[in-house]
Amino acid sequence: MADMADEGRGGVDPRIHDYREAAWALARGTYDVKIPVVPADEIGRLGEALVALASAMERKVDELRRLIQITEKVNTGILLDDVLNYVYDSFRQLLPYDRIGFSLLEDGGHLLRAVWARTEAAVPSLPRGYVASLRGSSLEAILTTRKPRIINDLELYYREHPQSDSTRRILSEGIRSSLTCPLIAMGKPIGFLFFSSMQREAYANVHVELFCQIAGQLATIVEKARLYEELLNTRRLLEASNRALDRLASMDGLTGLPNRRYFDDQFPLEWKRMQRAGAPISLIMIDADHFKAFNDKHGHLVGDECLQRLALALRDALPRDTDFVARYGGEEFVVVLPATDLDGAKYVADLLKQAVSQMGIGAAPSESVHGITVSMGVTSMRPVRGQQPDELTRMADQALYQAKQAGRNCAVTLAAGAPPPAKGSVP
Repeated sequence: MADMADEGRGGVDPRIHDYREAAWALARGTYDVKIPVVPADEIGRLGEALVALASAMERKVDELRRLIQITEKVNTGILLDDVLNYVYDSFRQLLPYDRIGFSLLEDGGHLLRAVWARTEAAVPSLPRGYVASLRGSSLEAILTTRKPRIINDLELYYREHPQSDSTRRILSEGIRSSLTCPLIAMGKPIGFLFFSSMQREAYANVHVELFCQIAGQLATIVEKARLYEELLNTRRLLEASNRALDRLASMDGLTGLPNRRYFDDQFPLEWKRMQRAGAPISLIMIDADHFKAFNDKHGHLVGDECLQRLALALRDALPRDTDFVARYGGEEFVVVLPATDLDGAKYVADLLKQAVSQMGIGAAPSESVHGITVSMGVTSMRPVRGQQPDELTRMADQALYQAKQAGRNCAVTLAAGAPPPAKGSVP
């Protein structure tokens, strides 16, 4: 009665004031506060509850701070492997694991494909690309609830589900418990993260709660990285297709040699390269003799066969990989010889003439291919500033004209600086 009278006259327990101050401090985010808990009466037990509350709030705020730091770090990854490696390196602050795997939903959600994993096991047992059907599996039920699932005794689970090949495989890695987390990005399931431990009973509801706090953001980050990687792969495929199209556009469909477009693009580049090196460059213009009459006599099929064998003979006779022959047009070909002077070009012309004379012997389907001859114009120049590659092309064309005027089946050389021939004249 006396105590109640004292309280009525304002004799309030001083701990109440401390508790009020502590509550305001907690509200402001200050957790290191003075909270008396003795004597152990009803008011003291209230103090103990405040101490527990302060500790829980501090732990939650610390967890939230770590979650933010982790997701910020994970979000710096651009490629999917980078993002998932950040997850593996960072999440140990939150969850126990010896393995993390990531699988994507495919085929409208009917299949699950393993696309990434890291494990402490010596030999991984679930390879990248491993595919399993989702229909009828326990994972299908997880997508329905959209909540993580804990299995704390995988050996027991496998005895109850002996048809689970994936469980058998990770058991062989030494894994004994797992936390399976569905990833939902923008309301759509995209796959699963599998946290696995070599210890039984490794996971508890607190781990589920921690993951759920960042599940949405993590799923969005993973999906962003996956889509970016798909975009990169699509770009690579497009670039490869464009390169293939460029190659096709630069190849002659009949002979398989580079075509006139390729020559027009590549020859100026070789010209400039030789100009920088101070080296000579040579051209050989080649024309199949009397080809129109040959084509009219034997038909287009035999004519095409002749050009194909001629192209093959010219290509195979070139002595260096840096040399190339292109189909210049019709029955005309051009040979580019970088870092080759006029004497070297004459030597190559002799090789080409021999190859043509032997063309198709013992292998040609048509006897008519035999006996084909060529005329050749051989030129060379050391490019200097102010000169254009067209000058050498004109010289080679002039030399070819002279070879035809000389009776064909021969090679004519034309040195730089030589005057153009008079019409109808022969050197």
